[in-house]
Amino acid sequence: MGETMDNIAKCFLILVLAFTFPSCDRATQDNKNVPLPQDAARAVEQVSEESGLDEAVEPEPPQAVAEEAERTIGMTLIPSVEPELLRNVMPNSWHRLERLTEDEEQDFVRDNIDALLEIERPRTRSSDWHYSIHRQQIGTSMFYRILVTSETSPDFMSRSISFSQHLIYQNTILTWAVYHGFSSPNELLGWVGFFESIDIIPGGESARGILVTRISVPGMDIDSYDWSRTSPRRNGQLFGFVESRYYFINDLLSGSLSYFIRLDASDALVDPYSPLRHGLQSAFDGNPSTSFMVNAENSLMEIFDTSGRILAVNRIAIINGCAFDTASYRSHNRISRIGVGFNWEIREAELAVDTISWQVIENVDEIGFFAREIYLGDKYDKVLISGFNAYIGNYGWLFGEIDE
Repeated sequence: MGETMDNIAKCFLILVLAFTFPSCDRATQDNKNVPLPQDAARAVEQVSEESGLDEAVEPEPPQAVAEEAERTIGMTLIPSVEPELLRNVMPNSWHRLERLTEDEEQDFVRDNIDALLEIERPRTRSSDWHYSIHRQQIGTSMFYRILVTSETSPDFMSRSISFSQHLIYQNTILTWAVYHGFSSPNELLGWVGFFESIDIIPGGESARGILVTRISVPGMDIDSYDWSRTSPRRNGQLFGFVESRYYFINDLLSGSLSYFIRLDASDALVDPYSPLRHGLQSAFDGNPSTSFMVNAENSLMEIFDTSGRILAVNRIAIINGCAFDTASYRSHNRISRIGVGFNWEIREAELAVDTISWQVIENVDEIGFFAREIYLGDKYDKVLISGFNAYIGNYGWLFGEIDE
């Protein structure tokens, strides 16, 4: 087994949970998970000219309505791909998705025409756009993911695939993300490409929140299938800058994207075939078999919130190391001692380095913790976290319930 590394001042893992919520009615709620409202779905109105006759006009059949709606929005509906073929672009959520039958697709188009028109609106009509539909059930609520691309026959297993993803609930777009986009180049970083994911955080009988994560890779080659060809390496491997935004579901349902918890972290390891695989969302997805893996300059870890106003955390919970299996757990570094506190006024707590389960640290009056000592793995010099959660007041566990 590995040995203990003492006095690692630069190794820290900080979570600062903060809100910029204004005072309003929703601030008076007990903040427990609430089932999503079951609003009546909007129907597509059928408009016909006045015939001058007294007889009632026979409504068109549902299939005809769906076909008319599809022609109206202009984008081409393509059959949903098998969720298995989305595993590289949605590593934390593909196994929770279902494809729709042809009849279900037609029903969805009819019932969600407003949302589809909103998705299409900013897109130029000079290009052909194609979209597919997948659904994801969380408790009693059904969410739909719309994937939009300019490719006629998109291959989501391709490294060059580019698409946008839109999360819809009851004809309303909750949020969106871009996979394989680019920001403006600069002299220092060159072209910076980014990959974004959307993960639904469950809680009780419905969704608790939505996590949108971005990993940005510097120095990308925008003209090559192998976009990582010109990207710099660290420790011999690709790395990317990571950040996540956590939205409460009720804020999204009210149409607000301004209220969220922002989490930044150390640079993550980037898999060129599945860039999001080791991203920050892997620590918050409730799945112990996925891990946030860093590729920082010192191979250590940092997570902190930059939202603004501080909200006290009562407890934090951690799944230490790589919890995929026992062999992986022993192969990688784990955190053995942490400091808990704020503004470097800390108390220390020990973490077990021989257990693959949640470890809860009580009485976290302020925000944050950072690593003080690392237990070395047998094989790999990287620190991993498979699970992280925080308990806030009467809201409960922020990133879903856990078995303590």
